[in-house]
Amino acid sequence: MQLRFIVPKANKRSRERDRFLTKAMGACWHEYDPDKPVRNASFIGYVCKKCNNFLFTNNDFSTLEDFIKLLNWAHGQETLSEFVSQFAPKDFVNEKKGPRTRKKFADALYSLLSSSTRRQKKYAQRRRT
Repeated sequence: MQLRFIVPKANKRSRERDRFLTKAMGACWHEYDPDKPVRNASFIGYVCKKCNNFLFTNNDFSTLEDFIKLLNWAHGQETLSEFVSQFAPKDFVNEKKGPRTRKKFADALYSLLSSSTRRQKKYAQRRRT
């Protein structure tokens, strides 16, 4: 049996979502110069201007590898337990449902957290005035 995984193409919205969620997880959204790669005999990568770590790319939560990091983080957040429980873990790795379910999870989590952040900012602005 051969497994095929369809990875959705990144767009501006998913890139913003991935940046926001990476920062929410407490990780660095790396800034690097794509014209200045670091080369080794077996790979090419970059050095982040902010954290100085070596990287290949930023998080892309449409890929299973990066999505697992997001899912584990969300699962560890007590305030997100109800949200996480709405999804069946087996659907994330299912060959057909996986890409759609991972996108749905990441988009919904982004929507939930970004709206919460906007409400907090509004509240803080009101308290200052």
